[in-house]
Amino acid sequence: MATIRRTFARSAGSIINLKPNTDYKSYTSVQASTYKTMSNDMKKVGKDLGWVVKSYAANKKQKSTYK
Repeated sequence: MATIRRTFARSAGSIINLKPNTDYKSYTSVQASTYKTMSNDMKKVGKDLGWVVKSYAANKKQKSTYK
């Protein structure tokens, strides 16, 4: 009986999205090579964003000295 109550509570919680009982990993098939490729891409994007932020800060600092 306790198992039935637990299953019912999980189902009700999943329906109203309190604590979904869904294994989202089963919907995706991310392979190790895909993960590694995406990880490398994100590292490159992070480097580019760092460069942009530094350039923006330097440009802003340079403009503020001319005032």
